[in-house]
Amino acid sequence: MSYTLHFWSFPVPQTEAEAAQIHRRLSAEQRAKPNSAFRRLAARLTERHPCITALADGDARAVWSGGPLDGACDSGVYGIGLRSEHMAEVAPFVVETATSMGLVAYDYLNGVVWLPGGLRLQTDGRHVGDHLGLPLAGPLSPALVQRTVCDALEPLFALYGIAATPAAGGYRREHERGSQLIRYVARDAGEGAVAFDLEVVLVDRALGALYDHVLAAAGLSAHERFVATAIASFATLVRFQRMQCAAARLRRSGACFEVASIEELRRAAIDLRQFVVVVLQVLLDRWENPNAISQAVNGRDAEHWRPIGSYWHDTADGLARISLAANPLSTEQCGGPVAALLLAGVTDTPDLPEVVERTQHRIAALEPPRQAAERAKLDAVLDSLRNNGLLG
Repeated sequence: MSYTLHFWSFPVPQTEAEAAQIHRRLSAEQRAKPNSAFRRLAARLTERHPCITALADGDARAVWSGGPLDGACDSGVYGIGLRSEHMAEVAPFVVETATSMGLVAYDYLNGVVWLPGGLRLQTDGRHVGDHLGLPLAGPLSPALVQRTVCDALEPLFALYGIAATPAAGGYRREHERGSQLIRYVARDAGEGAVAFDLEVVLVDRALGALYDHVLAAAGLSAHERFVATAIASFATLVRFQRMQCAAARLRRSGACFEVASIEELRRAAIDLRQFVVVVLQVLLDRWENPNAISQAVNGRDAEHWRPIGSYWHDTADGLARISLAANPLSTEQCGGPVAALLLAGVTDTPDLPEVVERTQHRIAALEPPRQAAERAKLDAVLDSLRNNGLLG
C-alpha cells in the first residue's frame, strides 16, 4: 500500500475546493521545461531517505513507493508516493520540507492541503497546520528567533485585523475605545539558548484622558498616559494554553520562554500559532471591554483569572493541570497601583474598598521617590471617587 502527496508552486489556493480545481488543471498541463523546485525538493528528501533505486531490494531504509525520485516531471504537479508503513514517520518531514520551499502540498484522497506559511486547508475551512512552512536555518540567535516568530504570526495577525506597526515596535489592532499592541523581543539567554518574551499592551482612550486629570490634580506630568495598559509576559500567557511541546520550555529563572535549538524554535513557532488562535485573539476580543480588563487586573484569585485560562506542567506521568499562582496582568509598568485602582473605581469591579487597601499597601512598599508620586496620585483618585459617590 502507498500514500501519495502532490506538489505545485502556484497558484496558492484559498480553499480545499479551489486546491482540487488547481490540481486537476495543473495535472493536465504538459510543460517543456520541468519545474526546478521539484528537483530541489527531491534532492532534499533523498538526503534523508535514499531513493529506492539506490537501495537493494528489501532494504529497511526504503520509504518511497516508487522511483527514481529525482523531480523529473513534465506537468505542473509533482507526485511522491510513500509506503504506508512509513507514512506517519515520513509524511510530516515531506510536508515541512515542501512548504518551507514555497510549495503547496496536497493529499487529494483525504482533502487536506498544506500551505507555505503554516496554514492547512480542509473541507471545513482554514486551520493552523502542524508545520512551520517557512525556511529556517541556523545558527540560533535572537535575530533568527525574532524573525521566525514575526514570519510565523503575521499571516494570522492579518486575519484578526492586527497590523504591523513598526513605530510602536510591534503589531496593533484598533477598536472603538482604544487599541491593543502586541510586542515581543528575543534575547541571548546564555548556554546556547535564546529567551523570548511577549507583552500585550491594552489602551483605552477614555480612561487615558481620565488619568490625565488625576495626574494634573496630583501635580504630576502626563508621562504615564495610558491608565488601562496591562502588560503580561509571553511566558505567563503561554502557560494558560500549554503549548503541547516538550522541547519548548519555560525558564526556571524567570518569566520568559526559551529555545535552545533550531528544532525547538520550529516547534515553538508552530505552537505559537495555536496560542494566537485558541487563546490570544479570544483575549483581545474580551479585553476591548474595560470591565474585563479590570477584573483581570484586580482579581485576587484564580476564579477572576479563569477567563484567561490555566496552565499545564510536564510531569513523569504526562501533562498535569496546575492552578495559577499569580495574576498575569499588571499596571506596574503603565501607571502603577493607582492606575489599577482607578480602573476598578470606574468599572463594575466588586470590593472596591479592598482594592483601595491593597493599593495603599503596595504604595507603602515602594522606594521613597516613587512612593511620594504614587501617594499624590492616590489622594487625587480617592477624592475623585468620593466626589462621584463611588467610595464612602
